[in-house]
Amino acid sequence: MCHICARSHSICPLSSVTCPSVPDLRVWSTFFAVYGNYCRRTMLSSLVSIYNVAINFTMVYSMIIYAVTLTIIHRFTPRSNSNRFLVTIIFWDFLVHVLWLGFHPYPMMPLPCFRLDGFLAKHFFSETLGHFILCSSVLCAINQCVGLWVSFQFRYLLVAYGRRIVHIHRAYGYSYCVLVHALVTVAFVLLYKDLVLSVKDFDIQHNDVEHLFCLEPDDNFLQIFTFVVLMIFIIVTVIIMVVLSFRKVSETRRLIGAKTAKLQKMFLLNLLLLSGIPILFGGVPIVVCLYLMHNTQQEYTQLIIVICVLIMLNYGSIMCVISLVIFKAYRNAVLTTFRKYSDILSSRMATIRGHTEVYL
Repeated sequence: MCHICARSHSICPLSSVTCPSVPDLRVWSTFFAVYGNYCRRTMLSSLVSIYNVAINFTMVYSMIIYAVTLTIIHRFTPRSNSNRFLVTIIFWDFLVHVLWLGFHPYPMMPLPCFRLDGFLAKHFFSETLGHFILCSSVLCAINQCVGLWVSFQFRYLLVAYGRRIVHIHRAYGYSYCVLVHALVTVAFVLLYKDLVLSVKDFDIQHNDVEHLFCLEPDDNFLQIFTFVVLMIFIIVTVIIMVVLSFRKVSETRRLIGAKTAKLQKMFLLNLLLLSGIPILFGGVPIVVCLYLMHNTQQEYTQLIIVICVLIMLNYGSIMCVISLVIFKAYRNAVLTTFRKYSDILSSRMATIRGHTEVYL
């Protein structure tokens, strides 16, 4: 006589006291939980190394790109077409890279904190310094977007009221730019100040608090709302200015000529393309980071913030490369320089080859 065991669904004799045992699901769940925690710890330790190596690599090639771009803009910008706003926008991102040369804020989620890594952080650290690095980095990204916003205002004034503003002293324009950036800076610093939280307020072991600085995770709704409103305001204003500028160029086409009108429209399109880069690759990641700082317990929060930080540190280089490509004067300068050094390299290689043949 046999019967089917309920646990193993196998046929076994009635004389058997117990059916063949099958591993309990709780054992497997415990195993996978332990294995998952081990994999997560391994991934996080690897993530720190990858993060710091990626930042160091980004700093090196970004500085080279900035040096080349600023040199070309300074030497090859036509006198009739000043690109001070482009230099200003690149300068804001350059400041971020200078700050991050020796200091790398690393997210420590699920804690609403950052750890200040980098070779300078090993010798100079305080919570105030950590907050200064983080606050200044975000502030530079915001001022970059504000600089683009201001540039479209001046571009519209130049297109619509070019003959009138020629007689206005440049000091008024510079004063307006400084005032706008100063107001945005003061407002952001006041908002950031409300987020600052001392490490002592967390129940963390002494060995784990080294190089940490923390933010208040539950009181940043105002910051998120303000930043989103600022982004929407900048985007809407830029679109309005572009539409008005195109309309004004079309209206004055007979007066300024078809060629000049075409150049004006091309410049506006190029400026619009450049403005989308910091908004998309700078503003959006900041909003994502602010939201995740409000929900630090969500899974993969740390990984997502790391990716957002790396994106924000790389869009400046993308912007420089695109600037050298879309503006004809800079594009020709790059091609001329490349051909020049290619000819020099080819001549030297030919000389070396000739000497080699002689010796052979």
